[in-house]
Amino acid sequence: GAKATAERNLLFGAYAGIMLVMALYNLFVFFSTRDKSYFFYVLYILAICAAQLTFLGLGPAEVFGGSAWLGARWSILFALLAVVLGMEFARRFIGTKAIVPKLHKLVPVFFVLVGLNMLLYLFGDPWLGYQVAQAITGWTALYLLVLATTAWRKGSRTAGFFLLAWVSFLVGVVIFILKDAGVLPFNQLTLLAMPIGSAVEGVLLSFALADRINTLRKEKEVSQAEALASAEENERITRDQNITLE
Repeated sequence: GAKATAERNLLFGAYAGIMLVMALYNLFVFFSTRDKSYFFYVLYILAICAAQLTFLGLGPAEVFGGSAWLGARWSILFALLAVVLGMEFARRFIGTKAIVPKLHKLVPVFFVLVGLNMLLYLFGDPWLGYQVAQAITGWTALYLLVLATTAWRKGSRTAGFFLLAWVSFLVGVVIFILKDAGVLPFNQLTLLAMPIGSAVEGVLLSFALADRINTLRKEKEVSQAEALASAEENERITRDQNITLE
């Protein structure tokens, strides 16, 4: 009824509001630090938010109008865009090139698969494209889980944060899938499991990014202190040598 619709709209608004605040906060941090991890995170938040809202029937076609052909395809396009942006953010945020170089090299393979899948979905067989998109999304989720776990086990603090946030989102995805499969009942909680999971993920990753700033600042302070101590030691050695020569 009208009450249920009003409650649903309120929840959608709250979700969109949380994600928008996270995006603006991290955009501000990006302009302050010029660290591209934040920029890709902002784009990822916007893409995942758009994908979730479109799945729930609030896509760009409904809000802004537009062609029915593209309107029916927005949800998968946003989801695939979120896959690419999420993966690019993850590898920059964790620093996979240095920590897990072998797994890092697999990322471009996913980018190519997503590109081919988009072409298939838009201009080929949409049903097959939808199934392939689901498979790619599943493999990406598993890959990021392995990537973050491996980096965390190698001592990466940021990978630990990423793992916690990613698992929060995956729990929401699993609940949503089990609801579709009939294992869990269809209600407001199971319907909104994915948006709730992505909102929790968004908040946790924002905390993780803030922790990353503090870690980098501490590392910079330590390296500066070491450089200062080294300079003072060199100055002392030079002074001692001058005294010896005199």
